[in-house]
Amino acid sequence: NHAILFRDLLSCCYGWRHQCRVKLCSCAHLVFIEARRSAISRGPTHQYLWILTAGACLAGCATTVPTGRIGVEWTPLRGTEAKSLGEGVHLVSPLARVHKVDVREQEREDSLDVLANNGLDITLTSSILYQPISEEVYQLITQTGEHYYATLIGPYVRSSARKVVGRYSPEEIYSTKREQIEREIREAVEQKLSG
Repeated sequence: NHAILFRDLLSCCYGWRHQCRVKLCSCAHLVFIEARRSAISRGPTHQYLWILTAGACLAGCATTVPTGRIGVEWTPLRGTEAKSLGEGVHLVSPLARVHKVDVREQEREDSLDVLANNGLDITLTSSILYQPISEEVYQLITQTGEHYYATLIGPYVRSSARKVVGRYSPEEIYSTKREQIEREIREAVEQKLSG
């Protein structure tokens, strides 16, 4: 009886996604019932073994999405799921991979080598603030991937900065036109990201 129950418990852990959610709960329930019966006849050590087995099975089918992140589930059979996972614990397929995207405002510092309009090489240190849109995380993962900053944002900022800074002299860059240059770079990046 114990071998059959243990085999059923393992098979539900490695079952399909929808089976895992349904069978896992029933298997875990059976394990706790069996643990209570065993505690009477075999002592508390046997009960802890059953509880530990059920916990390990549940852990294999669960994932935690931390605060400030959104999860996007990918399974080998279904691909990327359009429904995102909010913060908290979620039951998923044991074969699933969950991409956890940080949707809080983030900052990156980049050093940019650009040429001014008189041909002088200028090194700018830029601070780039960005925040993924929560409702569009699925598109971000499927179209760009997990490393969207290195793939998309960073190259757009660098090319826009080179194009904008190349129209100004070093004196304008460091003093009189600084805010205007920042605004033009931001507008150019936003235009590229939206198009």
